[in-house]
Amino acid sequence: MRPSTAALHADRRVCPQTGSPLAPPLVQASVFAFPDLERMEEVFAGQAPGHYYSREGNPNTEALARVVAALEGTAAGVACGSGMAAILAAILAAVGAGEHVVSAREVYGGTRVLLAEELARLGIATTFVPMGDPGRMEEAVTSRTRVIFVESLSNPTLEVAPLPDLVDIARRRGLLLCVDNTFSTPVLLRPAAAGAGFSLHSGTKYLSGHEDVTCGVVCGPEDLAARAARLTARLGASLDPFAAWLALRGLRTLPLRVERQSDNALELACWLQGHARVTRVYYPGLPDHPGHGLARTLMGGRFGGMLSFELAGGSAAAAALVRRLHLISLAPSLGGIGTTVSYPLRTSHRNTPPADLEALGITPGLIRLSVGIEAAEDLKQDLEQALAGIPG
Repeated sequence: MRPSTAALHADRRVCPQTGSPLAPPLVQASVFAFPDLERMEEVFAGQAPGHYYSREGNPNTEALARVVAALEGTAAGVACGSGMAAILAAILAAVGAGEHVVSAREVYGGTRVLLAEELARLGIATTFVPMGDPGRMEEAVTSRTRVIFVESLSNPTLEVAPLPDLVDIARRRGLLLCVDNTFSTPVLLRPAAAGAGFSLHSGTKYLSGHEDVTCGVVCGPEDLAARAARLTARLGASLDPFAAWLALRGLRTLPLRVERQSDNALELACWLQGHARVTRVYYPGLPDHPGHGLARTLMGGRFGGMLSFELAGGSAAAAALVRRLHLISLAPSLGGIGTTVSYPLRTSHRNTPPADLEALGITPGLIRLSVGIEAAEDLKQDLEQALAGIPG
């Protein structure tokens, strides 16, 4: 099924009590009862369908995972309590103590901390390499490497992952390529179709889309997904049924939202590129973006709802801009129906060392824009009046 169809129909099941409800019922139960020991044993052993404890599985969390997996084109999916839980489950499903991860240097700051600090405490080493240099990424591979981890579009400078090269490296070296597909969404890019092993999401962002859910989803082949599901349950990182129900409700309109957000983002990127107060725009839909050709090939002509732009006046200019915005909110997240700005230097990358910030291009004047579904002209007007108020 195409994305707009899969988002609506991929989880359709016949309910014994109610037939086929168009809106899935919320199963808020934490535990499930059985008529006898025999039936309980069959469900626990996986010999019969059913649930026994929502940390291990619930109709709502499983429905969400099924739909995202259908959108991603994978055999299975796992719903987790957050995007970070999804990253942790994916990596621990493939990597153990004494083993190694090669990660893109450009990953989200929270991901970098997880890899460099928390997983290091568990005996898992990580080497960070520029994502745009596949040769250097392969050079970082050792006999202990098990995973290559990248983002399909990097946060916040929108570098495009060279997926064909990375897939080739992973296949030749026997590695799992794990792609955080949060920025692109499966509407624009399906990493598994390109040959990746795991595709994962912070479902808090585009998947749910309404800033009212925290969740994550891992998608991949059945054996790896089953391992990630066991880890999710054992670590207590399972998703609440009501959060899953809300996320699935938002997911129904994902294709429509992403199309509108992508069109708006391209229009704003072109407009910002010509603005006197803006020195640089990061958006793969612009012809002068280094990854434009690759993004066009991978994403089919739309480039997502995320962009970043540079102000010449540094932190003072950034502060003046966000103070003057009216329609657009300052918020440390992304992917919702409303347009928001974020300041990476003090949010997603606040714990990144100065030398790394410089290498990543995260400067005091960098603003990240998550474009919503509003009328583009209204967003331009809000940005214009805010930019006009920047001193100097």
